[in-house]
Amino acid sequence: MISIRPIKYPEDYSTLMDWWAKRGMKPLNKAIFPGTGAVAFTGPLEIAMSFLYLDVGGAFAMIEWTSVNPACAMSRTTVEAVRGLFAHLEEQAKKRGCICITSMVKDGGSEQRIMSSMGYASQNADDPPHIMYAKTL
Repeated sequence: MISIRPIKYPEDYSTLMDWWAKRGMKPLNKAIFPGTGAVAFTGPLEIAMSFLYLDVGGAFAMIEWTSVNPACAMSRTTVEAVRGLFAHLEEQAKKRGCICITSMVKDGGSEQRIMSSMGYASQNADDPPHIMYAKTL
């Protein structure tokens, strides 16, 4: 059975960066790691983590940086964990007064398939793919 808990800030940062390092990803600046988000787990095994970013006006939220523990193969349990994360974050956004929630996902990836099955829809299906750019200030 999958359980969901809020992100522990900043304790979960090291877990996430360990997952990212094992996948060869660059580290995320600790200051960007939000206090809002959740971790899905079963027993002692943390399966997935995702953040919830909220806009200043309070009506818009973004689910971002969804990450799966590299020790977990893609399986029914992993999909259930990510679905549970998204449902939990949706509820958190609703409780904060948000009326829209979005995420940027890889076209054709597992995250897109999970979100599509939960009622998320592409807002730019006829546009070419977009690439997220970032700049450290």
